[in-house]
Amino acid sequence: MLTGRMRIHWTVLTALLALSLPTAVWAKQIIIVPSGTEAPYLSAAAAAGKNLTQQGHTVETVQLSDVAKDIDAFMNRKADVYLAVGTKAATLLHKQVKSPAQLYYCLVAGPETLGLTKDEPAWGVKTDVPLEQQFKLLRRALPLVRKVGLLYRSDVPASAESLRAAQQALPEGLELVSVAIDKNKSVAEAIDALFDQKVDLVWTTADAAVYDISTIRVLLLASLRKQTPVFGFSVAFVKAGALLGVGVDARKQGEQAAGLILRQTKAPSAAGLVEPPEFQIVLNTIVAERISVELPSSLVSEAAIVFRPEAAQTDKADKP
Repeated sequence: MLTGRMRIHWTVLTALLALSLPTAVWAKQIIIVPSGTEAPYLSAAAAAGKNLTQQGHTVETVQLSDVAKDIDAFMNRKADVYLAVGTKAATLLHKQVKSPAQLYYCLVAGPETLGLTKDEPAWGVKTDVPLEQQFKLLRRALPLVRKVGLLYRSDVPASAESLRAAQQALPEGLELVSVAIDKNKSVAEAIDALFDQKVDLVWTTADAAVYDISTIRVLLLASLRKQTPVFGFSVAFVKAGALLGVGVDARKQGEQAAGLILRQTKAPSAAGLVEPPEFQIVLNTIVAERISVELPSSLVSEAAIVFRPEAAQTDKADKP
């Protein structure tokens, strides 16, 4: 029979044991769904899976192509948490995952416009770098820039909203000049109209209504002819011929998403929480030479990825 003092000691011991038990006590069944087999998706999925497994969760990775073959059978597996890697996986699972299961995501641009924060909300890390950070980088790299050009579509609400967001984030001393592609006969004509306004730089955003491979090619060729730099919204864009831009590290995105899951798995703290990404500075000194622009040496040293005139490039982290 336990005395009063022994009961107290036993209670304290029980509490201490509970605190020292591994995370597996509240372990969850987590399924990670990459949108494809491309390196960025696999890198993010692997990083997230490693972090979650280390904390005692059971993690399985299933490709989106396999999920889509029989979505009903997949959802019948009833995981506690789903992590969508990429937009395709996120939009598909958002229609399927219902409470009490939770949906998280990473490597997704514009989750708010995709509706991921509405209805059955998802939580995640977006790829959109805050505009204030992008403009800060722009001014640091090119302090003499005054007139910034932007392409958009006035007949697409999300594209028109990207223009309004840029106008609101524009720092003092910069002027934003915009041209609506839908009000011109062609993309090439819209790009010419933008350069005709003597812009010092063309700033781009991950606007699917505006930018595809064809539009990017036409814009970059025009920028070389006009000797006018382009600010790119991804590593690939800068590699293709933009002077500078921002990118996200796919591995870091996976780690950020895992961190968010670990913080919120027990009880999500906010509906549809969207975290800004850790981003990389990306420079193309090949283009800098061709358009006679000198980038600050301190910025070149700080950049995570630098595409250089020589064959080698500086790459301090995984590229998305």
